[in-house]
Order: sequence, then C-alpha cells, then structure tokens
Amino acid sequence: MRGRDIVSSTWYKIPHIESENSKSIFLKAKTTLQSAVNNLKVSIPSHTQEDLLDIIVVLAVNQQLQPWNNADLICCCQELLPQLLAQHDLEANMPHKLFEKYPKLCLEMNVLISSTLRRDQWQDHAIMCSFYTWYCKELSFPLVSEYLDILLPPSLHLVDSYIDEMKVIGVECLSHIMKESGKAELKWHGRSGVILDALLKLTYSKHEPLLVILHPTLIQILEVLDTDSNSVRVSKFCVLLALI
Repeated sequence: MRGRDIVSSTWYKIPHIESENSKSIFLKAKTTLQSAVNNLKVSIPSHTQEDLLDIIVVLAVNQQLQPWNNADLICCCQELLPQLLAQHDLEANMPHKLFEKYPKLCLEMNVLISSTLRRDQWQDHAIMCSFYTWYCKELSFPLVSEYLDILLPPSLHLVDSYIDEMKVIGVECLSHIMKESGKAELKWHGRSGVILDALLKLTYSKHEPLLVILHPTLIQILEVLDTDSNSVRVSKFCVLLALI
C-alpha cells in the first residue's frame, strides 16, 4: 500500500468540511488508516518522499478531536505518526526534525498554507487551519525565523476571527512564533507593531481562556519592542494599563 492510497492528494483542498463530499473523503481516510492498524499492526504503508506531504497532513489534522474525525481515527493517527518518524530514523516526539531533514517538504507545506489560508478565504478551510496550527507549533528556530512571511499571516487571521476559540489558537501560534524566532526578524517590516496592534484589540475580550494566554503573549511582544532603544511608538505603561 502506497502513501497515495491513504487519501486523494487533493483531499485537504476541499473548502467546506461540512459538505457530503468532504465527509466521504474523510470516511475513506478513516477506513484506510484503521485498516492499516488492523492488518499491518499499526504500520505506516511504504511511501516515497513525494508521498510525505499527503501522509503528514492527514495524520496531523487528526491528532485531536475535530468535526471531521472521531476517537478511533484520532487514536489511529496518534499511533501512526511516531511510526512514520521512526521510518525516517527520527524520534517519536520530534516531527520538526522531519522538516529539517527534508527542506523540500517544508516548501511544499508553505505553498499549501499560503495558497489556502489567505485573508479572503481562510474561513473556508477549517482543515488547513488545523494543519497550520500543528505545523506552526512543531517548527522551531531557525525555521520559524526563515518562514515568518508564511507563518505570521494565518496566525493574525485567526486572532482577528469573531470566534473566541479561533482567537485562542491564533494567540498560541503568535506566542510560539515569537518564542522560536529572532527579535530582529520580528521587527523587520513593522511585524512587531502589527502583532502588538492585533493583540491589544483582544484586551477587551471577556473570554477567560483567551485572556489567560493573551497577557503573557503581550509581555513577549513588549520584550521584542524593548530591544529597540530608538522606538517610542509603544509605551509599556499603556500596554500594562490595558492588562489591568
């Protein structure tokens, strides 16, 4: 069984997960993956490097409960992901090493993210939002710094969502991006100012899970801005006042 047999190479480009077509595709993915568990004793099908993108995406978006999966599929994908890494001589808890080992894979993922999670259409790609969240949080320095132009826009779109849960995910991604990238890169092209403006808008929220993660993330961006002695754009006092 080849990687392509897991699911059609275009499955993740379907815009609406609510559609019957999308449901049937995920049912096919579920059936195929569970068959791999039962018949191959949780063994990843043989695959080429070209198949990696399809396999990783279907495994990544089924690591947690989502509208398109269930507990059985999640359990299956959680077992298969470490085996995929093992086949590439990587430790089970280090998916980011796969990206370092295959730079071309990262480029393919970046193209996929940038082409689907644009400002005018990201809301129609819940599946890709889930993949982006997983991918972003698995990347580390220096790849995060290298891919800032790809990683930042989707996180800002999520922060700007009208859904509180999406805002939380966006702030989590921004926090990870700031943690794993250089302060100099964050200040280029006014990125730090854009991040701060997006975060300050959330201080009016009454959603407790959002506020819990928002406050330390605001401190993170202040630390980035504080390294620029010539910057007078932001008053730390004003930001701290917003936190009260």
